[in-house]
Amino acid sequence: MKPDHAGEAQRLTGHDLRRRYTQFVDEERLAEGIAEFEAQLARNPRWGLAWDLLGRLKEKAGDDEGAYAAFREGLEIALHSRRMSRQLKADLVVRVIEFCHARGWSERAAAHTDTIARLAPRHPLLERLRGASPSDAMPALTRHLDRRGEAQALVHRARDRFRQRDWTAARDLYRQAIDIDERCTNGYIFLARTLKNMDPEALAEGIEWYAHWVEQRPSWGLGHNLLAQLYVAADRADEAYAAFDRAAALSDSSPTLDLGRKCELRADLIDFCTHRGWRERADIQRQRLADLDPHHPMLSSEEQNVELSAARAAVRADRPGEAIARYSRHVLRDPHDRDAHVELAALYRGADRATRAAGIRLFERVVARSPRWGLGHRLLGELREAQGDDEGAYAALVEATSLGMASKRLDDATRIRNLLELVDFCNRRGWSERALIHVAAALSLDPNHGEALALWNLLERRVG
Repeated sequence: MKPDHAGEAQRLTGHDLRRRYTQFVDEERLAEGIAEFEAQLARNPRWGLAWDLLGRLKEKAGDDEGAYAAFREGLEIALHSRRMSRQLKADLVVRVIEFCHARGWSERAAAHTDTIARLAPRHPLLERLRGASPSDAMPALTRHLDRRGEAQALVHRARDRFRQRDWTAARDLYRQAIDIDERCTNGYIFLARTLKNMDPEALAEGIEWYAHWVEQRPSWGLGHNLLAQLYVAADRADEAYAAFDRAAALSDSSPTLDLGRKCELRADLIDFCTHRGWRERADIQRQRLADLDPHHPMLSSEEQNVELSAARAAVRADRPGEAIARYSRHVLRDPHDRDAHVELAALYRGADRATRAAGIRLFERVVARSPRWGLGHRLLGELREAQGDDEGAYAALVEATSLGMASKRLDDATRIRNLLELVDFCNRRGWSERALIHVAAALSLDPNHGEALALWNLLERRVG
């Protein structure tokens, strides 16, 4: 029997949450839905989508004040999110404004209008909303939200087709959404992700499509970034570099983008150049990063470069103690050096128990400093496994895999590979029930994955 979803023990996804919301509304079980969403938020109070859906349930149940409180909680989380685009944040604010105007709450609506002015000063609704009465504001709000709602419905349909690996249908639906709403940011993002999975001809067509858009909108930073990602997928590295650099330049001068995100784009460009051996281009990007933040940790000093070189020399000379000491100093100074972290973890894994214990403590500091870094959690899990701490290793590897599931940078094939590695970890310890949870998660990404289906059948018989 194939599973319908990953199960209660696996972390719920946004898709799961929306599906449950729809079930509660369609079956008119609003009170039960409100109770379940409140319980979910008691476990995870920082899940903005859950607050938003709880607000909708309370609105349908006639609890306007409760709905408004839930919408405000979700909005506050969204406004502080680094993952959500400014446009999507603005759309959430617009929906709250519409909610307020529909109830004659003009003062509340005006306060949220000021939020849009700070967040998206060129938002097309802003001038119509300033000082508008509910009767004047509602038609414009309704038209805007209807258009956005129609586009987002197509996006959700496209994401379903994407999960089924029907790339052509997903692509066409994303384009329909964009035709309806040219400001459909997530449509552009997910369309690019879809095109990267398609054949070379479709990818080339997609590149032309995005190139046309950025030619029409030359100051559109996201468009240049997505075009660059497609160039990478097509193995057109020089064109990718030019597009990435243009996107970063636009972000540098953006009055609304926060400094951290600006620095992140430049840091990614340094990595992009370094991995291709483009030393001169990497140096150019380091200088531009220094212009943004002279103290950014990626700007390794000459002393740090000497330390890393000395660490690698110590490895070649078979002096592991010296190498570990030098690597440890380097990674604490440069938390973005992925290769150095991997090399250091390998040294710790091959060391004695006392030295490995020190390595575990260091990598616990690494993940405490960068809790969203999946590789850090994975390396910590591997060290705990080598130390014989199976439960600690499992906890770290689950966190690494969960972060990978949530990452926009990983494709489904990589997510499935990570999940099946976790299944193998569990199977080697006889943890069949845990293994079954992760196989189910893999099948939720690809219901026809051969290896995952075989494992599901085997483990289901074993668990009984």
